[in-house]
Amino acid sequence: MGMFDTFVTGKVFICPDCGTEINSIQTKEFDKSLDIYHPGDIIRGRGIRNGIVSETIFCDNCRGPKNDDDKAIYILIWNSIFVDLFKTEAEAEEKLKSTDRLSLIEWLDKAQTERDLWHRRFNNLYSEISSLNDYEKSGDKKASLSKKIILPHIEEILNNDDPLDAILKNNAVHERNTLNGIFGI
Repeated sequence: MGMFDTFVTGKVFICPDCGTEINSIQTKEFDKSLDIYHPGDIIRGRGIRNGIVSETIFCDNCRGPKNDDDKAIYILIWNSIFVDLFKTEAEAEEKLKSTDRLSLIEWLDKAQTERDLWHRRFNNLYSEISSLNDYEKSGDKKASLSKKIILPHIEEILNNDDPLDAILKNNAVHERNTLNGIFGI
């Protein structure tokens, strides 16, 4: 069977044979490295900078669609960025024509902002876990609490049944930010 990449989108395609919702497709057209791409992600492999890649949609439920006319789906790549999936080639071509360089600049700004956010979140998580570790290792726990050097909200974390779980929940990601607003899809 080989390895493949998965393209996930917010769009839902309905299998014409059984009615199952399909919101991702798999392809071997790129690096075949089991990557998962969402709109806005940079595609690695095959050097396709701009273009429309035709692929076959597949329903895990019924192994369909059976009719060849219902099998096509189109992956739009713009400046090596996965834009979205389209049911018709005409829709993908229209979107490709309407995307401009300003969209690329906006995408880069959003990607840098997201990178900075992840960097801050990682530093915060690392700091909180290190502080908890320092507290656990300290010989004089009362003195370390009174200094507030560890964490300003250490008492709240320590009052939890599982302090590490409290830190992880405090730093959890609740939803994935996508770039759909930039591409207008």
